[in-house]
Amino acid sequence: MDPAEGVKSYCLVSPVFQHGVKRLVPFERYVVGRDPRARIHLNSNTVSRRHALLLWIDAEEGGFMLEDLGSRNGVRVGGRKIKRHFLNDDDLIKVGTFKFRFRVMSGDLGMLFGAQAAAAADADETVAMAEHDEVPEGSESRLAGKFARTELLEIVQLIELNSKSGVLQITGSEHSGRIHFRDGRLIQADAGDRQDVEAARLLLELREGAFELIDASKPDRPRDEPISLQALLLELTKARDEKDESGVGSGSGIDDDGSGVRTDETVQE
Repeated sequence: MDPAEGVKSYCLVSPVFQHGVKRLVPFERYVVGRDPRARIHLNSNTVSRRHALLLWIDAEEGGFMLEDLGSRNGVRVGGRKIKRHFLNDDDLIKVGTFKFRFRVMSGDLGMLFGAQAAAAADADETVAMAEHDEVPEGSESRLAGKFARTELLEIVQLIELNSKSGVLQITGSEHSGRIHFRDGRLIQADAGDRQDVEAARLLLELREGAFELIDASKPDRPRDEPISLQALLLELTKARDEKDESGVGSGSGIDDDGSGVRTDETVQE
């Protein structure tokens, strides 16, 4: 049986969180607001003390509902003001000047971010990355999902940051391939008849598609020296920025500082 079958992980993606991710645990409730006791604490005068609520809805397959708690500046999903909204994968949420991307992935998010006990009393709970998670010999754990815009680059950066080992299978409309990591270092890549740096560049340039991270398999062309991942990511990020500035392609939908483009929200008293 597929280890990821029937298992879903939920999270918010935004630079305002430690390591860019906030895990959401099914059946938990998350108040979003300026109140320090809020589980998702946003310290900004554009955010009400109790601005919004994320709550689990146990209907059909289950999922998270986002509700405006009567905030002054409102809550927006996909640019539209909402009172209550059942969240779907890739929804863009705006609270005050903060933006978050809601993601649903197949498999255990703890594989990438480290298993954390979700303490309901922990007001400022933030996902913490695990260091070198051990995987039993012969076992295979998986995390899968879709990506768009710059999300694939963000996934690779998280793999590097947390010294993860495994294989990242990438499938796009134009190209497909695999990137092997050992302790967060890129050691092999294949995409059709292209290999290593050329293959990695081709795959990481994809704007949309699907990914699957597998904690298994060993490269068939072990390298003495890893590929410089930082240099490759900087090159790709610079190229994308230049394209976006010239009007080619689309942006990530989340600003680099986690805030919205507009800053005219009403300041809370």
